[in-house]
Amino acid sequence: MPALTELLPPSKSNGRNDMAWVAVDSYNNEVIFLRKPKRIYGLWADVKDSEDTQISFPKGTIKKLIGRDLTWSDEPVELKEE
Repeated sequence: MPALTELLPPSKSNGRNDMAWVAVDSYNNEVIFLRKPKRIYGLWADVKDSEDTQISFPKGTIKKLIGRDLTWSDEPVELKEE
């Protein structure tokens, strides 16, 4: 299975692969973004990018990545390199 940084394109803001942000929307969808997303009408969105820069994950993926569940009431969590 490829590493997360291999799945995400280089950041448009600085040309390098930054770590990604994970979050759960109000519909309990688990998503990942290139930059820290903002809450907009029950969803998370990258307000600095007009393209769709999110990737949806199967339920339970975020817990495997960060060791705990997230909900809509939680802020996004930045993934850190080990």
